[in-house]
Amino acid sequence: MAQLEGKNVIVAGGTGRVGEGLVRSFLLEGAQVIVPVRSASKEQRLRSYIGDVDAGRLSCYPTQVGEEGSIREFRKRVLADFKRVDLAVACLGCWYYGSEARANDTQVQHGRRHLERAQ
Repeated sequence: MAQLEGKNVIVAGGTGRVGEGLVRSFLLEGAQVIVPVRSASKEQRLRSYIGDVDAGRLSCYPTQVGEEGSIREFRKRVLADFKRVDLAVACLGCWYYGSEARANDTQVQHGRRHLERAQ
């Protein structure tokens, strides 16, 4: 039996190079994997990459992770469809904040605000 069978896992950044590897690994371990996607082409590339291990356990939702309203809708749809989330992984690059790759006060405040609103 796979270690994550019956578990719901969100992978934010799941269409990126690191993220698609995580998606593949979670699927191999039996998880239902949920990925917010920015475009149909990124979703198609991910589905091509994991096609041999999907088994119908990959769910993608059009979402703009940088927009609060889009994240709220993503959360609402995921909870309606799956009732719970067992694990969430964020493997988003620093593109969201531009070329600066270090954390600053604005990023920390932004992250806290999203976490507080999601509760």
